[in-house]
Parts: sequence; C-alpha cells; structure tokens
Amino acid sequence: MTNEEQINKYLNDTSTKARMMIVGARYDQNIPFLAREWLKEELPTEELADFLREEMNMADQAAEKLAAEMTEHILEPYYAYLDGDEQIVPKVNKKEPAFDWQTFLEDKNLDSHKKELAEASGGDRDKIIDFLWKSIGLAKPDVVLVVLCYLAEQGELLRLWQADNRFNGILRKYVRQNYSLENYTPAAVLTPAELSVVFQMVFVDKLGQDMGLAASLATVVLDHLPAATKIDYLLIVYTAEESADFVWTTVRTRDGQLVLE
Repeated sequence: MTNEEQINKYLNDTSTKARMMIVGARYDQNIPFLAREWLKEELPTEELADFLREEMNMADQAAEKLAAEMTEHILEPYYAYLDGDEQIVPKVNKKEPAFDWQTFLEDKNLDSHKKELAEASGGDRDKIIDFLWKSIGLAKPDVVLVVLCYLAEQGELLRLWQADNRFNGILRKYVRQNYSLENYTPAAVLTPAELSVVFQMVFVDKLGQDMGLAASLATVVLDHLPAATKIDYLLIVYTAEESADFVWTTVRTRDGQLVLE
C-alpha cells in the first residue's frame, strides 16, 4: 500500500472523520484538507502552528490551539495506525514513568536496538531517515537516539542535514530563529558548531530534554562517529570540573558562520 493509499484509508475511516468533524466545528478551516496535506508532506507536528499562522493567516493563539488539537486527535493516531495498531483510535494521554536512560544506554542494549533497526529497515537508508523524521515528530527520544547513533556509525549523520530537504528546512529555520543568520545553509558535512546546534535542536527543542541530559545524549551519539572523524567533534560537549556534568560548549556566530567558543 502506497503512502497516499494509507492516508486515504485513514482519513476515510469513520472514527477519523468523526474526530475531524469535531475539530472542524471549532475552527473556520478545512480540516480534512489540512490533515491530508500535512500527512502527505510528512512534516513534523511541532511546525503545524507556524504553518497555520504563516500560510492560513490564523491568529497566534488560534493557530496554537488548532495545531494541538490536530496533533492529538488526527496526526498522532495516524502514526499509531502506521505502527500497526489494529484500530484507528486516538492515543490516551497518561503520565509515563521517568525513562530509565541508564539501563537503555548500556552497551549491549544500545547495540541490540541498532541491530533491530538495521534488520527492520533492511539497511535501507531512506527508510531509516524517514523513521528518524517520524520519531522526532512523535517526540520519541529513545528511538531518535538509536537512529542518530546508527547514522553516525554509518557515516551518514553529518551529511543528512544538507542532503534531505526536510532536515535541511528545520535546521535552517532553527538557526534563523536562534542565531539570526538569515542566509544560513547547512554545510555538506556539518561543522562541529553545526552538529552542536543539531543536537540541541533535536534533543532540547524537539524532544523536550533538559540541557544537561541532552549534552549527555550528544556524547553517546558522538561516540558512534568513525574514529577518524570523532576527534574533530569532541569539543562540542565538555565535563564541568565542579560537578562532572556534561556541558555544552557555547555556539556563537562569526562572519556569518556558526562557531564553537
């Protein structure tokens, strides 16, 4: 079944139609059209509010509310449907226990997850990159970490952010907003400063991890870079003398470029 066929089946499902009708009753927008276009383009849900403001001329508060409702009632259930759930139903919001990163990051566990990823994708680079995109959109930090480690190990991580339009787009937008570089374009192979920004964008901005934990997760990914490459990127994060915690090296702009200081 093609992606378009999957989207059509999902949007034509009775329960999906009912949820779109409920959401649409509160907003003067064509919800089925918006849902179809968003799913077809595979855009991250966290950018939906920006799209509604910029392209649909919605007021800030209304755009935020509609984006939240579409994400909860339409977009997230679609990804659950793709993951193999038997019914197309919205996810139930419930408080999850704190994630056990220490156990997850044990060498054997991480290696096992990378192996599962390779087997499930058949080693297909495009499938793995699509999986990363969807996992960021669904805010699954453990899955994102595994994919980033796998891509780093395969020598793909540093090239992804220029080569793929989706990742290129979110990085350029993030740099424009946070570093005021209007003409920024990712390098063909990310510099250390650019990779630092990528890690902070993904782990902190997209996945909601705190800066300290994000720095720790960055070191895990860095450790999977090829040995000949890794040495140039180690200064992205350092260990604070007082606390032994991982800390980000400051990223600044100089002559229109991102640099570590």
